[in-house]
Amino acid sequence: MTESELTCKELTELITDYLEERLPHNERVRIEQHLSGCPGCVTYLDQMRLTIKALGAKPRVEIPQAIESDLLQAFRRWKNSR
Repeated sequence: MTESELTCKELTELITDYLEERLPHNERVRIEQHLSGCPGCVTYLDQMRLTIKALGAKPRVEIPQAIESDLLQAFRRWKNSR
C-alpha cells in the first residue's frame, strides 16, 4: 500500500463528507480508487446511502442544547482516545 492509498478505516471516517460532496477533489479520487478495489467498502457505502435515505424520511428531532453538548464532548473524547 502506498502513502496515497486510502485504508478502509480512513474511508469510514470520510464517508459522510464524501456523500455530502464536501471533500476536495484529490480526496474524492482517493476514495473512488479505494472503492474500485474494495467490495466491503462498496457495501458500506451502499448501506450508508440506504441509512441516509431512510432517516431522511423521518422528522427531525430537536435535542436540548445541554444534551447535544454532552454528546459532542463524549464523541470528541472517544475520537481522541483512539
